[in-house]
Amino acid sequence: MSTFETAVIGVGSPPDQDAPGYSIGYAHGNAYRDHPDCELVACADVVRDHAESFAAEFGIDTSRAYEDYRELLSSVEPDLLSVCTPPDSHAPIVVDCARQGVVDGIHCEKPMAVDWSECGLMVRECDRRGVQLTFNHMRRFHPRWRAPKRLIDDGVIGEVERIETTAPDLLDWGTHCFDLCGMYAGDRPGQWVFGQVAEAVPDAYGGAYDHHTESQALAMWEYEDGVVGIASTGEGTDALGPNRVHHRIRGTEGVAEVGWHDAAVRYRQRGDGEWSEIEFDRRDDANAVAHEGAIDDALTGLQTGTEPELRANNALNATELIFGIWESARRRSPVELPLTIEGNPLEAMIDSGDLPVRDGTGTTDGS
Repeated sequence: MSTFETAVIGVGSPPDQDAPGYSIGYAHGNAYRDHPDCELVACADVVRDHAESFAAEFGIDTSRAYEDYRELLSSVEPDLLSVCTPPDSHAPIVVDCARQGVVDGIHCEKPMAVDWSECGLMVRECDRRGVQLTFNHMRRFHPRWRAPKRLIDDGVIGEVERIETTAPDLLDWGTHCFDLCGMYAGDRPGQWVFGQVAEAVPDAYGGAYDHHTESQALAMWEYEDGVVGIASTGEGTDALGPNRVHHRIRGTEGVAEVGWHDAAVRYRQRGDGEWSEIEFDRRDDANAVAHEGAIDDALTGLQTGTEPELRANNALNATELIFGIWESARRRSPVELPLTIEGNPLEAMIDSGDLPVRDGTGTTDGS
């Protein structure tokens, strides 16, 4: 097989500096370094020290550690690059990189964007330019969340009828949960969504990103084939939350549950008195395995011309549900999909004064 030259934009601070949300570039770097068909040749970060630290870690010549990603593209011309910058910069960078006519593929961090219009723009522009676009919903390749997919594919719980999930928030963590719901439901778009949110709070990574999320949300939606989804987020949605599990998948012949943290993955067929546990790889570096799977998925798409599992349309389906929940809360009514809105309904509710914002002291502005 051919060797792909790869690069990372937005490498972030070294992991040992403990900066939430800003070391994900190293996970991409590790996956590229460990892939037999890759050569990691360049990196970029607006903080020069970060770019040089990343280059030193991965054996990249310091002359190929850039502050400006445009200089990287003009000098190196990688086949595949990762965009690991904060979410509000994803669209401008992805669109610009696609328009440069240099790369064959872009692997972007999640969530897609904080503006619904920008989500669609990235997909359309990459399609127009013939650039493969994938998003790093790497939990699809994590042994824990992959295990129930095997049950579904093997028909153990029958046809999927309903999927339940919990998460701390809708956009940052929740984008993984909605993407996994889509995987369990067969990667179909939604038909409608109905949701409500409580007050807004700074994002789930302690202010690392410059956008709000909700303190709590409750939502219901339906996919095109009739599978129903239910989600709860925010306070109380850990192991003691309304759904009590990370994912619960109900089928015509049984139910499967994916627990939080170190809990079991289990299933029970109709008529069974006891749960059966699913064996899966519990190795300590399972997250690294998931990132490796995501990078391999993107590279396989480039090698074979087949659609990657992490293709942009799958990410768009998940993200549409999230923005649809916010729009439903804004309208106070169900929302038919596809969405025909622009911007960010959560931010719009904040700007209009319809949604209070909890400050850092635990009080709520405007209440």
